[in-house]
Amino acid sequence: MGLDAQSQEAASFAWPTGLSLSKDSLFVADRNSHRVRKLSLEAKSCSSIIGAGSDPYTLCPQGVLEYPCDVEWIPDLEILAVAELCHPQVLLWDPKDQSTRNLAIESGAIPSGLSYSPEHQSLVISSTNKSTLTIIHLGTGEEKELDPS
Repeated sequence: MGLDAQSQEAASFAWPTGLSLSKDSLFVADRNSHRVRKLSLEAKSCSSIIGAGSDPYTLCPQGVLEYPCDVEWIPDLEILAVAELCHPQVLLWDPKDQSTRNLAIESGAIPSGLSYSPEHQSLVISSTNKSTLTIIHLGTGEEKELDPS
């Protein structure tokens, strides 16, 4: 068994905490391996796509990925959003060129969960430290907290 395996059956995980499907892949936030994993439904294989692996303080091309806790596939833009718990950020990963960029969160929220609304082109982010939901429009960058009242 290994973290990067030729088959899905041989793949091992270390505290998988978030899942998201695209039309041909399952993405997994694998918290304690400090990685985001991609299971190819067509090739029936598993690989690490973001993260440094065993040492979370080692910089990978995307920066430090210590505890990814959720992932969300955004089909309109064909990118993957990744919630990073210890370094309050949401990473946006583009599979076309394997690049990532940070999605700025002005509210100071520590992201723990993600959900995408295609109708509103917005990413909803749950926050562990503020016990709030923040909505970010991916086209304009406008951010607002959801008022539950």
